[in-house]
Amino acid sequence: MLGLTQMGCSSVTIYHYPGQEDRPHIPESTEQRLKQCVEELKDDINAGFYSVDVKVKVDEDGNTVDVETKGMPNPNVGTCMRIALQGMRLPQDVVERGMLRTSASANGETLPDRAQIGEVVTIVVVTVVFTEIVIEAVAITIGVTVTATVAAGVASSFAKRRKEKEPTCEDRYVACMDDASIADEPGNHWRSSLCNACRVTCKKEKKWPQSVPMGSGTESCIYKGY
Repeated sequence: MLGLTQMGCSSVTIYHYPGQEDRPHIPESTEQRLKQCVEELKDDINAGFYSVDVKVKVDEDGNTVDVETKGMPNPNVGTCMRIALQGMRLPQDVVERGMLRTSASANGETLPDRAQIGEVVTIVVVTVVFTEIVIEAVAITIGVTVTATVAAGVASSFAKRRKEKEPTCEDRYVACMDDASIADEPGNHWRSSLCNACRVTCKKEKKWPQSVPMGSGTESCIYKGY
């Protein structure tokens, strides 16, 4: 167990397993509830090592809606841990940082690991595997691996929400017109601004351009705050 990161100083300790730095962590509040389960029930757990595999399903808001477990030390610990995990919410940064993994496509072929959500349109489900935690008490070691599964419809919802956060061409046009240094520059026809020329190009290319060609040469579309 050398190299583990300790997360407690009572008779029951909890660690993050090393070598999994690319994985997100289970929310700390959930980790502490799992630790409490062992603290409260350790006298009923037989000495030994237990490998607990947890699969959770989450809804469109990231809340856990179903929990399945394998390898629990005993039924009471299993019940306690399932209750703790039922209160878990998928961390927002997991979605924002694209840490969800694709697991299967509609035609059954394996999709690229760690593909960002929204980039693959044939997703059946996407999952995120959290860093394994190890809970230790006297003569008892429990390794807990949690895998969250997001249904395809939920994945689309996440992707849509992220897309909605991106400024539209109109949003960028308004912001551009707020910057006098560029808004006052003439456009490519009478009584039109440079910002409008940038907006027209944005609508064609589906993204705000870095610059646009003008009669006098290439002009920048980068406004303050872009």
